[in-house]
Amino acid sequence: MKKTISILTVLMLLAIVACNAPGKKESSKEETQKTGVEDLHTAESQKKTESETKTIKARFMQVIASADGPIYVFKDEDGKNYELYADDKSTGLAFTHGLRQGEPPVGFENKRFEVTYKMTEKETSTIIAGEDTTKKVPVIVEIEEIQNNE
Repeated sequence: MKKTISILTVLMLLAIVACNAPGKKESSKEETQKTGVEDLHTAESQKKTESETKTIKARFMQVIASADGPIYVFKDEDGKNYELYADDKSTGLAFTHGLRQGEPPVGFENKRFEVTYKMTEKETSTIIAGEDTTKKVPVIVEIEEIQNNE
């Protein structure tokens, strides 16, 4: 029994000494410096992505009610759905006034739109956790109806 306790004590002391070794601290500093550089590059690329806009040609499908405001759903020619938010800078959404959220829009079956959006940080609610968080979501910049269904 004494042998087991002394072996365990020696192993614990070795683990403590190894964790506090000077070489380990230096590598931690190097890792922190590397991480800082990587974080800087990540932040720069995120800023670049935030300012970039994307444009799609798609059909308007519906408006979905959410705790974070209405979500506008569009479907492109390939069948991909886009769920886009709006903010106070979004333009061209007048056509959605009067639509009931959650119901398919009447009169939009053959209309296509050119939708420009960008990724923007938006405060969102988490109903389950009861917390507000900030996340990147696609936000409409501008919408224009495509005439003659080009």
